[in-house]
Amino acid sequence: MVHVSLVFTTGLMRDLNHIYAGRNDDSWVSFWIFVPRRVLAARVTGGAV
Repeated sequence: MVHVSLVFTTGLMRDLNHIYAGRNDDSWVSFWIFVPRRVLAARVTGGAV
């Protein structure tokens, strides 16, 4: 949980862009990839994510 908190406070968009979109900027592209994937993961696992 500490890691997630630090990521959220120190550049969430840049980190998500590196992981999901292969970009080096602060755009919202990866956010719109990340959110549906989290929702899908929660549904598949019955909310245990």
